Amino acid sequence: MQHVSAVVRGLRRHKEFHGVLTLWGVGDIVNVLRSAADIGGWGKLLEQFGSMTGMHPERLMDAARAASAFPAVGRDLLLRRFDEAGAVLTPSHVIELARATRGKRELGLELLLSTELSIRELRTRLRAVRVVRDDAA
Repeated sequence: MQHVSAVVRGLRRHKEFHGVLTLWGVGDIVNVLRSAADIGGWGKLLEQFGSMTGMHPERLMDAARAASAFPAVGRDLLLRRFDEAGAVLTPSHVIELARATRGKRELGLELLLSTELSIRELRTRLRAVRVVRDDAA
């Protein structure tokens, strides 16, 4: 029974990792579109892209923010760390962490590596902590 539950936990973790990779991929695409958009035309382009993909523009911006907050170079290593720790990282965790400053983002990742937290719990813990030196990125 213990072995079976470990297999199921692993499958769940990998399902979430796939969602995180998809989030980052969509975000990378949105960031490319944004950089190519005419000045003043981004909002309209985002609305059009949202209609074409079936995604709400706000969700597209969440994906873009997530992709920007987690550079492509370190993404595989980050997911490997979570996998090796047997920890779950969800797309919602990534979106929440992307909204935080770099120092709080790093703290949030460390918390998630050691403790399974809901989005609300993660948000509460990040708000409660004061990071001594926190770069704004």
